[in-house]
Amino acid sequence: METPVTEAQLATRIRGKSVLLLVHGFNNEREQIIAAYDTIFGNLQAHGIVAGAAPCYHEVIGLTWPGGRLDISYAAAKLRASAIADSVFARLRMMVGEAKSVDINTHSLGARVALKALQNAAVGVPPGSSPNAIRIRNLWLTAAAVDNDSIERGEKFFAPTQSCETVYVLHSSKDKVLRIWFPIGEMSSGSLPDKALGLNGPDNPKNIKNHSKNVKVVDCSRPKLDHGDYKNSPDVFAFYASELRTGSAPQFSKL
Repeated sequence: METPVTEAQLATRIRGKSVLLLVHGFNNEREQIIAAYDTIFGNLQAHGIVAGAAPCYHEVIGLTWPGGRLDISYAAAKLRASAIADSVFARLRMMVGEAKSVDINTHSLGARVALKALQNAAVGVPPGSSPNAIRIRNLWLTAAAVDNDSIERGEKFFAPTQSCETVYVLHSSKDKVLRIWFPIGEMSSGSLPDKALGLNGPDNPKNIKNHSKNVKVVDCSRPKLDHGDYKNSPDVFAFYASELRTGSAPQFSKL
């Protein structure tokens, strides 16, 4: 259910709490976005992540941004995902300043929204010592529609990953949208037809192992997860619950 809040109301609501921010991918209608967030919240409840005496999250907040269909307006949606980086970062900075902890869970092109916003954060600087220094606890990237080498050291989104305690890359080779439409979409936006991070994971796992100890890569191909299946997968939510409580998964694992 959608409940609009002002900035001041949001700050009061999240103060001292553990917060999860949801960032959607492609959806044409606002109602679809809200329905997807309701589904995620229901599964978080079902797995005890936002329920019981000791919930992992006290508040779940859904961000809406003007996305589009991958096969129709990818280039425009990609530009919009980058264009809102400043406003999303400003919201994140406020949230981190008020909340006990902030996690971000993204889907598809929502990964670009979050990663571009985190490019504004000062890297390697303790929170509070710089106007842009923030720290995200967990960044969950499901079916990420960004280049498969983009979070590796030396690449454009490596620095944003260093503003997070842990980054989770959940990918599936069964994702037909990323396998077929992502390269086409990238060409339509003027980029080379690269592979998506959310399809087979990072291009160079050795780079991740050597330089990104805070990045965990999870192969979700065995449950045969397609692009929109993450929000409905019991395996995915069981993994969330386990990691939030124990953080015991190896750097590379399979569901």
